[in-house]
Amino acid sequence: MTEVDWTSIWSVLSWVAGGTGAGIVSYWVMTKLPWKEAQSELKRYTSLALAVVIAWAAWFLLLWGGVQAMPGVWQSWLEQLFAVAVPALLASQSLHGAKDLRKADAIKRTDALSLK
Repeated sequence: MTEVDWTSIWSVLSWVAGGTGAGIVSYWVMTKLPWKEAQSELKRYTSLALAVVIAWAAWFLLLWGGVQAMPGVWQSWLEQLFAVAVPALLASQSLHGAKDLRKADAIKRTDALSLK
């Protein structure tokens, strides 16, 4: 039986819980799901929620594993939850803007040039 390298697992979870990883993972998951054009608003809110859920899940696993220090009072809990969620949201939306929206703009520009 092979041994589990917990250091690598905790490193990956730390990257995900740091927010950027959760944003990248949620963006990747959302690109793999089939969406209809009319569901763009639902897709947007789902991607935001997914990024936060992934980041929080990784953070809670780090807490459970004793890798991350347990917050003391309820204010510390709120601060940590916020600090984990915001970078995840920013990362997923930045990727979306950089890849999908730029691609859509290029298509619109091409369409506009072909109409002239």
